[in-house]
Amino acid sequence: GKRMIIRHAEPEDVFHVASNMRQRDFEEISALRYAEDKKDLAYNIANNLTNNNVGNINLGCLTTLAPVIAPSLRKKYIETNDKVKVTQIEGNQVDIIDNIISGKIDLAITYNLSLPKNISFIPLMNVPPHVLLPSSHRLSEEKEIDLSQIKDEPLILLDLPLSREYFLSIFEKQNIKPIISERTSQISVLRSLVAHGFGYSVANLQLGVSQSVEGLKIAQIPLKGDHKSLELGLALADLDFMLSLTREFVEFTKDFFKVAS
Repeated sequence: GKRMIIRHAEPEDVFHVASNMRQRDFEEISALRYAEDKKDLAYNIANNLTNNNVGNINLGCLTTLAPVIAPSLRKKYIETNDKVKVTQIEGNQVDIIDNIISGKIDLAITYNLSLPKNISFIPLMNVPPHVLLPSSHRLSEEKEIDLSQIKDEPLILLDLPLSREYFLSIFEKQNIKPIISERTSQISVLRSLVAHGFGYSVANLQLGVSQSVEGLKIAQIPLKGDHKSLELGLALADLDFMLSLTREFVEFTKDFFKVAS
């Protein structure tokens, strides 16, 4: 066939093509959102008529919180309303933000960490930073620890987007440059490395049981000094336009955390 060669394109032509492409993308996205909104509207009408919430909740969860919070929260919620299916979708903080904005998830359990202005946040509890040490460490019995006491020891860094910046900022505030010996994106791997004596770490939410996945004991000791706590809570797109089902889940989660704390 014939080949068409474009030797020169005027800027306004390029802009016109790009505008048309953006318009087509917008129309496709709008059509998808319209279909989803129609489904949500049907659920909402049914929920309002029957006074009994039914449907699906796509619940995002920060990977570090997923093993500790999400399963127990979901189980308790389903016990009160078994007509709802809660699907758990895990990710790092960047994933969580992207999934809320795209509509892939309805809401997420996460920290109030670098959230953009177009995402709402409902705080549930404050979570201060702790030092994690192997049970055999010389400081494992201390009531609190200053970073200066362990600055010359190897740090195992929780290496997740936005999370790593938060942890490193704790060291920067005290003008301490940590000796990062290892990085991991998995909190269970981090706890295991600490338990086996490969170094110390800093984390926020502490498990009820002070041990690694293999059952080895670790010490979870509050960090001394005025360090920024993270707020743990629910992130979602818009507080003013929640489906009744989402609102019910939010209120349930608030009560769940009141009992837990």
